[in-house]
Amino acid sequence: THDASSSGRRFSLIACALVLVLAVDHGTLLPVPLFPLDDAYIAAHNAAVLRSGDDPNFPGVSALSGSTSLVHLLLVSAAQTIVPLAWASWSIAWLGILLLVTGVCRLICLARVPWYLGALLLWLSLLAADAGYQVLNGIETGLAMASIAWAFALRLERVERWPWLLPSLIGLLPLVRPELGLLSALLWLERGLSVAPERRVRRLALDAALALPLLDPGV
Repeated sequence: THDASSSGRRFSLIACALVLVLAVDHGTLLPVPLFPLDDAYIAAHNAAVLRSGDDPNFPGVSALSGSTSLVHLLLVSAAQTIVPLAWASWSIAWLGILLLVTGVCRLICLARVPWYLGALLLWLSLLAADAGYQVLNGIETGLAMASIAWAFALRLERVERWPWLLPSLIGLLPLVRPELGLLSALLWLERGLSVAPERRVRRLALDAALALPLLDPGV
């Protein structure tokens, strides 16, 4: 209903505002961002090489070498045009947190749970199983978690306002993290099987047409 929709938007806006406040607070406490995993510095190095076009330490080696997430690499590389490299990695980590929060909020709104239960679920999504450490580790973990949340939220939508959005995300999932390729395949098949048999081939073909160019950037 309209009231439920309005309260859901308010809940989401409050959650996003809290994330932004936490990000600013976290940033003011750091002279320079530090990350707990070596992989974060590999990812940052690859982003720097992608932007400069040359790696003086390893001549001729691709900027993609050792990278597990093309999406994360491109985002960090793009963020370098605005802030220094360490802060670029930090900024994309917080972008992943913001996207995760919005995705979980969307799932909460779709489930129409009371606000206090929604707040508990949101808190658990950010802190359970050491999630707080994971989303700030300097690699693509937060983006992967956000992608999963949004994939389920988009699939559970009763009315598809943007029918191209979920197939596009299906194509991007393996580029966020390779292991998400299985989720991509399952979502693609489930979407095809969810429609009448006479529409099944058309649905699968259209979804593949949207997903494959993203899955293979060379297409």
